[in-house]
Amino acid sequence: MKADRDAHARSSSSGPPGSATWFRQADWFNGTTAYHLPETHIAYPFSTMTIQRGLRELRDEGLIETHRTIRNPLTGGRFTTGPRMIYTNQFHKLPTHSVPFS
Repeated sequence: MKADRDAHARSSSSGPPGSATWFRQADWFNGTTAYHLPETHIAYPFSTMTIQRGLRELRDEGLIETHRTIRNPLTGGRFTTGPRMIYTNQFHKLPTHSVPFS
């Protein structure tokens, strides 16, 4: 959901929470990326491999869709660091159920 909020904040496209398309690399989440991170960025205390494994599990469960590209979907230009995985969240498609309280 962190990438979802960031993508909605950076994009002019609107959609329900849990539906954003984003292309952050796994090391963005734990703050080990060499690129500038905003001061408000809070790093998750997980290794890059653990984050990648979690993203694969989300994909396998149908909660995110992925495709690989060399083009930035926002600008149409080529990524300077090579191909990236583009993620599209599918959380907005989850059924909403009431959780009974006891």
